[in-house]
Amino acid sequence: MVNSLKKGHRYEREVAKWLSNATGALFYRTPNSGATATSMKIGEFAGDILTNDARFANTVIECKHYRKPVTLDDLFASKSYFWEWVHQATKEADGRDWILFFKANRGGTFVCWSNSAMQLCLEIRHLLEEPLRIGGLFVSKIR
Repeated sequence: MVNSLKKGHRYEREVAKWLSNATGALFYRTPNSGATATSMKIGEFAGDILTNDARFANTVIECKHYRKPVTLDDLFASKSYFWEWVHQATKEADGRDWILFFKANRGGTFVCWSNSAMQLCLEIRHLLEEPLRIGGLFVSKIR
């Protein structure tokens, strides 16, 4: 049985490496990601992944690796784990831009972002499928 905390940390490292390769900026896992430092926003720690690159300094990055894939029903149901993740990202961002990476076991990686998080999304746009717009959000799959 896989430890879900280790699985989440491994996914955060995977996304940080992917973002670093895609943008040329250095991204890394937030120290104690998912712990008190993150939830209490101690210092600069908000989200699961950080960068010192000024282009993305105002973007909070969240990562979720879940056992089940997100379905269309989840995207349109007001109460689903997908919307819980969106609300968490919005809360963690505290008015800043945010982007959410999510993946299911043995599935592809998807990205969700708000209208305001365009700087980072423009940098990685060439690596994404055509996004689906749901209200003020965009959802896309990484190619």
